[in-house]
Amino acid sequence: MLSEWCADPPETALPYAWLSLDERDNDPKHFFAYLLFALQCVHLVEDFNHLLPPSPHEALSETNLSYLLNEITISIPYDFVLILDQYHCITSTAIHKAILFLLEYAPANVHFVIAGRTPPPFPLARLRAQARLIELGDKELRFQLSEASQFLKEKMQVSLSDEQVATLNQRTEGWITALQLAAYALRKQEGEGIDRLIHSFSGNHHYILDYLTAETFHQQSTTIQTILMQTSILDRLNPSLCAAVIDENDGYAILDTLEKTGLFLIPIDGEEGWYRYHRCFRDFLYHLLTRTSPDILPELHYRASIWFELQGEYPSAIEHALAASDFERAIALLGQVASHLLTQGHFLLLLNWLIAIPDEYILAHPLLCLVYIWSMIFRGYTSNVEKYLRSVKLSAAPQSASSPNRNEKIDEAYWQAASAAVHCYLANIQGRIHDAIESASYALKHLPVADFPMRVQVVMVAGVTVWLTGKEAEAIPYFEQAYRDNLAAGSLPFACTSAWVQAKLYIIRGYLHQGMELLQQALQIIEQLSPNATEESLLATGMLWLGIGNIYRYWNNKELSIHYLTKGLELCSRWDGIGLAGPAMIDGMLTLALFRLEQGQEKEAQEIIYQAEQYVHKYSLHFYTPLSLRIFQKRFKPEGGAQLTQFILSKVPTSFLYELDQMVDIRFFLQQKEYDRALNILAPLLEQAQAANRRAIVLELRLLQALAYEGKRDSMQAGQALCQALADGASDYFIQPFLAQEQAMYDLLVKVLDLRNKTPQPDWPAFPLDYALNILDAFKADKQSIPAQHESGKAFQEKTSIEQLTPKEQEVVKLAIQGYSNSEIARKMCLEVCTVRWHMKNIYGKLQVHNRIQLALKVQEAEL
Repeated sequence: MLSEWCADPPETALPYAWLSLDERDNDPKHFFAYLLFALQCVHLVEDFNHLLPPSPHEALSETNLSYLLNEITISIPYDFVLILDQYHCITSTAIHKAILFLLEYAPANVHFVIAGRTPPPFPLARLRAQARLIELGDKELRFQLSEASQFLKEKMQVSLSDEQVATLNQRTEGWITALQLAAYALRKQEGEGIDRLIHSFSGNHHYILDYLTAETFHQQSTTIQTILMQTSILDRLNPSLCAAVIDENDGYAILDTLEKTGLFLIPIDGEEGWYRYHRCFRDFLYHLLTRTSPDILPELHYRASIWFELQGEYPSAIEHALAASDFERAIALLGQVASHLLTQGHFLLLLNWLIAIPDEYILAHPLLCLVYIWSMIFRGYTSNVEKYLRSVKLSAAPQSASSPNRNEKIDEAYWQAASAAVHCYLANIQGRIHDAIESASYALKHLPVADFPMRVQVVMVAGVTVWLTGKEAEAIPYFEQAYRDNLAAGSLPFACTSAWVQAKLYIIRGYLHQGMELLQQALQIIEQLSPNATEESLLATGMLWLGIGNIYRYWNNKELSIHYLTKGLELCSRWDGIGLAGPAMIDGMLTLALFRLEQGQEKEAQEIIYQAEQYVHKYSLHFYTPLSLRIFQKRFKPEGGAQLTQFILSKVPTSFLYELDQMVDIRFFLQQKEYDRALNILAPLLEQAQAANRRAIVLELRLLQALAYEGKRDSMQAGQALCQALADGASDYFIQPFLAQEQAMYDLLVKVLDLRNKTPQPDWPAFPLDYALNILDAFKADKQSIPAQHESGKAFQEKTSIEQLTPKEQEVVKLAIQGYSNSEIARKMCLEVCTVRWHMKNIYGKLQVHNRIQLALKVQEAEL
């Protein structure tokens, strides 16, 4: 890097004197002889050899150094750079003292560059305070992604994709030498070999091994080499930990020694006193350790495990116990933290540990089997659950005291209840509703109240089974309880799950505002707890974002809906709990796919649907999830949906899923102009949905019913059905279901409003006129092909009323006319600012005002 800097064009580069150093330059006389020779490059022409000390071990006196500086001032009037390269090789105190004198008293046109692997022994703090020092350390010298890409392409002539560059830069941590060595290796690869090399590149690669062995490792004493190798088992180091692992008393001296060597030891940001090795260097050291001293590895890991356990850092203690193959110790440590890690959503972490433990150890510990089972279920892997469930069931059977499974006194009743809890969850996700209800009932009756994690799962399963039998109202209390209990216990990922399902039930029942309030409140609570929340908890909030995004779609707020859906999917896809988040993710994907289809982005929509299919095939998700996907796909191939209908009828004949499936058939018959067939399906469906108070479903069925009657040219029945839909949808401001019926619904809405305006229709239900007009406006905003004669809704406008605002909007109005800003309203109402803006936009539209002054006057007119 220095050489490239010096190679800048003459018009921009400063003249420089370069002195390359090594261990032989610790002779002061030779050092200063070379220094004087180097200064001739910047036209210091006078012979200063008479200034050199007579003895090889003496440095230039301060008198002679002052004379040299005076001559530089006189003979070199321009700025130049004096470069001392590899200065870490210099150990002579006399040389250090002389260079410090030059630094202190050099004229302003002399600039020093001192390059080395360790900081020079100068008063750096004072130089910093005097603003006379610029430091470029390891962090600054690492390549950023764009720099690495440019370096590989232009300097090393290696062409890689952006993703490949990013991976390589991550694996080398931007270390320029490693990137250069990797580039040399990549030149010999082609095709898939390039990808394999990039993803496996580490300190074990022979180019890195050769470089680090020659340039770094063999330069150290035997003691330092031993310390380096033995501490390479650690991903982070501090003095106490180093002392414990190496079995030495003075850990501070060990780390101080390592830090002074400058051997790729990096301070960890935000963790005072903690360090780590550069990834490539640690790989290199560990490779040497396993090759030269493999027998000591278990003992080193055991010492590290003990140290971490004493500090209460159980995850690290478990990792080292597993690395030492001390499985009984790992199991004992797991027993201390498994329940907590489960409730915090660390399913993949638990699975990675459990996979590393041989089956004979796990099967001998029923509690560990339960942890394994729940981790697999929540991760979306259920294929191996039965094997471990058999061990739990075996524990529930009477056994002799000598039984291999009897590691402790076993309560058979507890194991039967625990087995029932697992069985009810499996039956639920597989669609065996009656089995799930039976098992859940048994588990709740017999599980101890103190066994919170398992009980709350059974409560949620019981709620889902009640929901899928068509009883949403009865299911809601289960999720209210689960939400409260999870929050109280700090189990935030499961609180997110129960909040999402509860909001889903609110949506089906047509209570959009209630669902939004719940989701936003949950999101706010978890964000307030975020400093103490785990990353998994924050990733699980993706379900809340997805729920909010779906509600915004019903309100036809496309921008906010897509924002929340995209963010929610991004969070959930990074979370371990795919088994829990899967239904929310598939719902979100399908909604996003609909947006893409509406925007004419068919390719993007197909990619989203393909991704949803991959999730369904890869993971064991609740049977509701693949059904939702298949119902969505049936919309595009309705003629092949009879088998799907029969399957849903056999599983959940009274649930909303059956109604959604049948609505696909109804739409198909409407397209085929088979209106009587559509109405024949509609009648019993409408009766069923009304009886269950599934208001969102009823609304959509009413709209389809209106279109069917209009197709039969029965304007009175069509108008009655549409007016009833408008009356039903107004309270929670459903917009999107109307838009989903496209031009036919727009034409019918205009026709109904026109008839209603001209002639009173006493048999038609009343509805807020401005709600209908806003739906017309949404149609016009969505479609450019609206006929010109319908461009204005003025013919239907009547005097609007404050009372037609929703309760939430009335509360916003109250605060707005009191002078509160949007952000202040958001804080008072526990909303996001963007939500307040959206409410204000709706309020302005409904009341036909354009600012807060007009809003206040409107309120005054209404004498409120």
